[in-house]
Amino acid sequence: MKESSSSEPSVEAVEESARQARNGYDYQDLAAAGYCIQMLSEESILCVECETSEDIVLIVRDAEVGDFREFVQVKSNRLDQKWTVAKLCASESKADAAPKKSQIKKDQSILEKNALRQRGHSNAKFRMVTRTDVKDFDVLTTPTEDRDPQTLGALTSAIHEKIEERTTLSHAEIEYWVQHMRWEVLGTKEALFNHNLRLLQEHIEKSENRVLPLFDLENLLRELVDEVQSMATATGRIGENPSSVTTDELREWLAERVKKIPQYLRSEERAALLRMERESVARCEALWMALGVAQEEAESLARQPTIGARYDCFDDVASGFHWFVATYGTGKSLAVEREFQRHLAKYCANEDDRVPIFLRAAHVGDSLSRQITECLRELNRDNPTTKLFAIIDGVDEAGTGNSQRLLQECYEVSRTWPGSLVIATSTPFPSGFENQRKLFPKLTRELSAQIIGRFAGRTIGVWEPADKLGEDAGLALFCVLLGLALRETEEAMPSKAELLHRVVDAARHRSGRDSTGWAEEHETLCKIAVHSTDSGGAPVAIDLLGLEKTQLISLLKTRLISEEGGNLVFTVATMRFWFAMAALNDGLVAAADLADDRDRARNWVQPLAIFTATKAFPKSQPFLERLAARHPVIAAQIVADSTVKLGAGISRNEAELRVLESQTQICLRSWLAGIGPLASLTKFTDRRGDLLEIRASSTGTMTEIDFFCNGDPNPEIYTIFREAVGPAAIWRRSLELTAGDVKKFVENVPLHQLDEQLLHEDLWNRIAGFVEGARWFGSHVEWDQVDRILSIDRAIAAAVERFRSLYPDGFPSPHPPADTPTEPTSWIPNFFTAETALAKATSIYEMALSVYQRIARSYFPNFADDLRHSAWWPCRMVGVVVRHESKTSDRTDWSVTYHCEPVENDAEIGVEFISGSDEDYLEMTDPEALHARARLMRPHSPHGYWGASDALRFHNSHPATELVRNWLLSDLRDAGCTP
Repeated sequence: MKESSSSEPSVEAVEESARQARNGYDYQDLAAAGYCIQMLSEESILCVECETSEDIVLIVRDAEVGDFREFVQVKSNRLDQKWTVAKLCASESKADAAPKKSQIKKDQSILEKNALRQRGHSNAKFRMVTRTDVKDFDVLTTPTEDRDPQTLGALTSAIHEKIEERTTLSHAEIEYWVQHMRWEVLGTKEALFNHNLRLLQEHIEKSENRVLPLFDLENLLRELVDEVQSMATATGRIGENPSSVTTDELREWLAERVKKIPQYLRSEERAALLRMERESVARCEALWMALGVAQEEAESLARQPTIGARYDCFDDVASGFHWFVATYGTGKSLAVEREFQRHLAKYCANEDDRVPIFLRAAHVGDSLSRQITECLRELNRDNPTTKLFAIIDGVDEAGTGNSQRLLQECYEVSRTWPGSLVIATSTPFPSGFENQRKLFPKLTRELSAQIIGRFAGRTIGVWEPADKLGEDAGLALFCVLLGLALRETEEAMPSKAELLHRVVDAARHRSGRDSTGWAEEHETLCKIAVHSTDSGGAPVAIDLLGLEKTQLISLLKTRLISEEGGNLVFTVATMRFWFAMAALNDGLVAAADLADDRDRARNWVQPLAIFTATKAFPKSQPFLERLAARHPVIAAQIVADSTVKLGAGISRNEAELRVLESQTQICLRSWLAGIGPLASLTKFTDRRGDLLEIRASSTGTMTEIDFFCNGDPNPEIYTIFREAVGPAAIWRRSLELTAGDVKKFVENVPLHQLDEQLLHEDLWNRIAGFVEGARWFGSHVEWDQVDRILSIDRAIAAAVERFRSLYPDGFPSPHPPADTPTEPTSWIPNFFTAETALAKATSIYEMALSVYQRIARSYFPNFADDLRHSAWWPCRMVGVVVRHESKTSDRTDWSVTYHCEPVENDAEIGVEFISGSDEDYLEMTDPEALHARARLMRPHSPHGYWGASDALRFHNSHPATELVRNWLLSDLRDAGCTP
């Protein structure tokens, strides 16, 4: 096989060239389609020609000069510079290229090709359409009557000087071209498409008296673009001439196409849905503008339904209520806007019968059901058989109390209108709707790279997002912001804080305020963030801020804030956290105030996490030091959200090691104060609970922290400090040291030494172990038998004596026994009837519930109000004990399904179980009432309504002890206070 010449282009190069050429034609077709639509509203344009004597030719009628031709040249090149005289006058052909018959050999520049069209055409005019902005031709972008003659003269001279030696154009012809040239910068292909879409929409509403959904308009525009493309190849079908179309021909063609679009909806419903669609697009546009995108691009992005869409997340969602949760910055709001727009299109096309409704949680008011009913009335669909496709976005932005209420109402709406789908979104917060809770996924590596590349304007490798953003690579917000940053600096490596600061800078630019004016604006934004965060993210009443009208107008110009119904809310929820963080930095919120108010501190977890992650240790120290000492669960959540788990480590000099020692000491003392009574049980304290001496040393990138006791030259313990670089790293490592010891305590401590009831359970097993069958089937052991046992096991004698006076008839079993066996078996649960199983389950859970409260409040006093099984105290458990027969053996098993209910006083505390089935539990449980009761009685609890289903381990010798230990471990883990 003959080897190909190195001068021959590669397949890849040819394909790339073809793609660029096709993109150029696509852009030209869109421009031509735009002039066609424009012709419908501008009587002066009589006809549009494609690829005749120029890319596009407009035949225009003027009352003074008559009909003339306007020659339009389209350049879609994405230049790395603005259009200059040199670029426009540069030759486009190769030096050795043979000219075609229709070409003049010397006239190869863009300018010359266009200017020569005036020969033979009196009164000709010219137009240049580009996607890239101009540098030397600014004067040509202004209306003819506003142009400065001196500027025009200078431009004419500059062009003539550039090409005079190689052109047939005279100075007069160049001067005529300059005076009659109009330059239009139409931006990207997407921007041009959306500009045309708006023009088409306005014409159809005015001339055809039709209101079309977005997807119908897009299809119609694409059909027109296809016709324009056919005209460019002289195969057009709209007009009599295959290369052109007149006003009347286009109007008739368009009217026929509109008539063919089916109308499934009544006019009132159609108009209301169109308004909803436009509002959705406007919200998307506001989101993009808030991130710093220019208005034209924001409008283009908002009208592209796939930008920000996450259709895969919703494709398999069945009817009912679904709660999508994710951290800030994942793109939830834009994704559900796109899902709403997609469903609205399906509904208008009669492909889905569920009525689309979109509501921002911050604007719902005091009744979601009433708000939805009002929407249905507007659509004339208010009847019991109506099915809904309802999206409630930003539930966490409704405020602390309202968030729980809204979730409950979402659940109720999904049942009030059967067959409906209700989707709610929020950042994570404790609630009882665990079955409805779904994690909104982060972006894949591939999708992250696509988004960054989309805004950077270049291809991004799938490995780059993680390199530049680390753990935030899966967050849509930061992918977009990074892409925008890469537009300006190709090798940009900004931090999360720097990316968010770019949003603030863009807002400052939009506001038009000087440094003094922006300082006032910034302070107002911080105050709004403080008020909103204090109330759990709720909107802020304008009256609360005392703003004058001019101040409000200026504030809204930033696009960071929107106003509705007299309330202000952040357009992008993430920016509330940013300005709340700024408020912490500016001293608008005091550390002591947050430490004194646990409920308020819970609302500040995310801003404090950003603050801790971005500010130097001394800045965040006053906040975390107080919170770790008084509210360790809240502090642990802040630390978890502000750091990554492990890093490669860094090398430290002696001065840095001394700082590390000091900061580690501050952190550990704070956590030790937080764990209170358990402080002396940690491995880095002495018997009194005082912190051991800390010394740090470094070898390469590994830092070792040693703990010494009483001047002993050998360390008691040591630990490796491998945290990533960051202000919060020491807080995380010190938390891990403390939490690890807390976990070991809970796992290994003999719980019967901490509580009298558990001691009873342990003693029974020690005593009953000496009496055949007593452990499972005995109700008590006679005291004479106990005395004989004590002579064998003297270790428990003192403890047993404490019970002798309480129980004169014998040492009792702590829980009701099983029925006496009638046949031999090793499987203890087989010997329980429904009655005895109910009695034992009730006894176990009563003991566990009361013991848990005593241990939690005695040994974990700073944790108790944040742990699931004690946060609602006083409370009671209500449930059903269920029997399960094995299909493969003769074994019987038991389980209990239950929920927790807060009660008014200690007299109502208890466990109320019945025997039955899982179906019985569903019938006796009213989730709506339970949620309402919990919301009313424990409005500030970090936990919503909750329940569980446990296997009853009747063969366990210490069932209540095991239950208490498991509850403590799971509650501490869920609270972030143990590994």
